[in-house]
Amino acid sequence: ESASVTTKNGKAYTLNIAYSYTEKEVLETMAYIDNKVREVVKIANTFQSDYGKAKAVYEYLIDNYNYDWSLSNINEYELFKSGKGVCSAFSLAYKDILQELNIPCEVVISKEMAHQWNIIQLDGEWYNVDVAWGDMYSTNSSDRYSCFVKSDFFMGLLGHTGGIAENGVKCSNKKYDLEV
Repeated sequence: ESASVTTKNGKAYTLNIAYSYTEKEVLETMAYIDNKVREVVKIANTFQSDYGKAKAVYEYLIDNYNYDWSLSNINEYELFKSGKGVCSAFSLAYKDILQELNIPCEVVISKEMAHQWNIIQLDGEWYNVDVAWGDMYSTNSSDRYSCFVKSDFFMGLLGHTGGIAENGVKCSNKKYDLEV
């Protein structure tokens, strides 16, 4: 993969991009991700409520994948393939699975923290979900849900700062903040 820009009078007028994957490789990767997403959706659909489905996906990802402390696996394909991923991999996987379940879900990016997590909508309210941190906390069962359906206020207490959601939504409802 490479890119080059030709400029004239300080303005770009030609952009050349070379790809490092063939169309076949891209289609195979997308099919692999789609199959993994469908596997998890099938499990989550055994629950009736959106809350139950979102929790089932959260638990599935925590139980079946680990945080990548080498910081190498940055996307959901690498997460699904290797069993390990960083926050971006977890947040992208969670978003794709929830969207397939018709549960509104967006990615939150914090440059300040160099971190990503999700927000999801349940019963018309938005909540934070951080699967990567949930995975790191999963060794202690009482902390496992400390990053599942929480308000911005609660997440701030955990150190989540500077997050900006794709849709600009804030999570002010504290309904689940004290649930573990």
